[in-house]
Amino acid sequence: MPTPNPLNATPAKSEPVMTDTILAMESKTPSADEQSGLGYLVRHTHRAFARVLAQHLTPHKVSPAQWTVLRALWREDGCSQVDLASRIRVEKASLTTVLSALERQGLIVRERGDEDKRRWYVSLTKAGRQLEAALLPLASKVDAIATQEFTAEETRTLKRLLARTLQNLQ
Repeated sequence: MPTPNPLNATPAKSEPVMTDTILAMESKTPSADEQSGLGYLVRHTHRAFARVLAQHLTPHKVSPAQWTVLRALWREDGCSQVDLASRIRVEKASLTTVLSALERQGLIVRERGDEDKRRWYVSLTKAGRQLEAALLPLASKVDAIATQEFTAEETRTLKRLLARTLQNLQ
């Protein structure tokens, strides 16, 4: 009689299945210690900023990812796709989908480089440049919403401490 393979065995009812354990952990409300962790607070604050920004971008038919690309191009137009990905800290492959959507909307154009035909350069169209006046102030508006109950000094302190934290982690 062959020996049963333990990998094919069904776990007994009293033994937790790893998937069930992971799902249970993900569905639990984070503990007070977890919720007070700096990483937790920063991550959830970032997600809240992104959600509120998305609400303000929706009437303009621009996603937060597209907003990030447009904002970078408003600062420096006509850069290579590789440089743009580096500037906004995303993988080049991730950027391609966003650029394709912006191109379909008529907000950017991509052109091959003259010297290196493998390089793509990204430039704003007139329509993409015109969105700057309407969309750029939205970042300040979201900042104002987030800090509406802060004093000016508290806002400066928050920015200074977050910048130092970021610097420490880079």
